[in-house]
Amino acid sequence: MPISGVAVFFRVSAIRDGMVVLGLLVCLGACTRQPETPQALADSVVEEALQTLGLTTESLSLPRLGRPYSTPGRLAVVDEAMQHPTSMIGLSRRLAEANPLAATRADYLAALLAELGAENVSPVQMPADTFLDYESAAALLPAGLIKDARLENVLRRILSALDQAQHIWQRAGGKPTDEELAALHEHLTGSVSYQGLEIDPRLLMLEAYHAVGARVKQAELATAVLQLLAVGESVLPELREIVAPGESLEWNTPLGRVRISGKGDDRHTGPFALLIDLGGDDVYEDVGQELEPGRVSMVIDLQGNDSVRWKERPGPGAGLLGVSVWLDAHGNDSYTGSNMGMGVGVLGAGVLWDIAGDDYYQGGSMVQGVGQYGVGILIDEAGDDRYAAALYGQGFGGPGGFGIQVDLQGNDSYSCGGLVPDQSPARRKRHAKTHYLSMCQGYSFGIRP
Repeated sequence: MPISGVAVFFRVSAIRDGMVVLGLLVCLGACTRQPETPQALADSVVEEALQTLGLTTESLSLPRLGRPYSTPGRLAVVDEAMQHPTSMIGLSRRLAEANPLAATRADYLAALLAELGAENVSPVQMPADTFLDYESAAALLPAGLIKDARLENVLRRILSALDQAQHIWQRAGGKPTDEELAALHEHLTGSVSYQGLEIDPRLLMLEAYHAVGARVKQAELATAVLQLLAVGESVLPELREIVAPGESLEWNTPLGRVRISGKGDDRHTGPFALLIDLGGDDVYEDVGQELEPGRVSMVIDLQGNDSVRWKERPGPGAGLLGVSVWLDAHGNDSYTGSNMGMGVGVLGAGVLWDIAGDDYYQGGSMVQGVGQYGVGILIDEAGDDRYAAALYGQGFGGPGGFGIQVDLQGNDSYSCGGLVPDQSPARRKRHAKTHYLSMCQGYSFGIRP
């Protein structure tokens, strides 16, 4: 039976308004009694409509078999949706009513994931005194290089969180064998840069991908990425007070390359474990981590109208075989690239969090809040934004994955499709012109093992 994931796509203010309108229409047209809860209201209306058609609620569910539907990679929320479809009404309401301002953004995203069935996700911020000890930090912070004590404090906290995220991935990332890794590396590398006009079958047809995916612990990966996000969120006030260095500081660590840049218009290329840019209209080109197991990365950009592009490496906030967070605090930014970017988790976890600005997000396949055997989240807080994707995006859940896209406010536009023609002969007969696939905006997709 199908292995599937869960996808969430919503604008908070729009859904809340929509719920009110829906409630009024239903009560005017169908209510003969007043149910006590919104879920009871939805159930009663659906039941009445089904009775009119001579059906029951069982008619909406999958036929019951003598064995469970679930497979190792299938999420419990999918089983619940298939067995009780109307329960999704209550779920959508709870997701919409979650308050993003009640706590940290990491706590808010953890609440959404908990509603979707990712249990025990704990984005606890690391206390201010929880750092790498000086002996361990020596390999990550070169002695005498950082002159600002506050900046050193921030760096030790972030590097500690990156180190912790790497250890979590090693435990929860499916523990691929050398043979499985070789297959995954080849296919993920090809999928990132794929530019064809047909569905790229690499991952869905790869046996090693599903074998490793069945061993992934999604809740632990979610904890890793949200703990990293929580640390990034907590250091923003300190970073805003730090005097920018005259020249960029850069060094290599066991986690990867680290760079601290000032407020000039900088150009960043190549992979980083940690990149902090304090301002300026910057260009980022293929700065995603290498496709190696357990890679972790964080990018923090405080301000400026930035251009983020990727082609050969995973895009911003893409956790492929690892954990990644991209945090942009301010500016009208442009994110454009190939595939697998802007909040994607594939056998890993990734978050792109853009706080303010009128932003443009454009990509190919598996972009903008996508999870496959992992967790991928794109959250945009404010601004009049534009989103464009070709396929599998804007809140897409693939096998064993949680994909979430949230936009909290602004006058936004969304488009998806227009690139990959539908090759199904049966469906092509129904259309006079070319019909394009999209599978976006709250779309879940499974396969049959």
